Amino acid sequence: MSDVQMVQQNSETAKYGGNIKLWCAASGYIFPTNFLAWLKHVPGKDILYIGNIFPQSGGISYSSLFKGGKFTITTDNAKSTGYLQIDKVDLEDAAVYYCARQAHYEY
Repeated sequence: MSDVQMVQQNSETAKYGGNIKLWCAASGYIFPTNFLAWLKHVPGKDILYIGNIFPQSGGISYSSLFKGGKFTITTDNAKSTGYLQIDKVDLEDAAVYYCARQAHYEY
């Protein structure tokens, strides 16, 4: 297999109170059979784990800090792309968001 790559947009701006959808295009591995995770990093603070999705089944798990519907993780398996939608954006959402292949997940 080739090298795993996760490509995201350079930056995105959202209007206060609006919604934003971030994308992450994956390559170099079999996308549907690996978990795709999203993380949030505010500079100077710890990186926070938002949650993950198993593309093959659509099963999603959110960490307790990110439950409640504001954050939505989805995928388009045909495009090997993951998405993170953030609803009702506010100042606390200003951060760097990362996607990552998560090869193993313990329930």
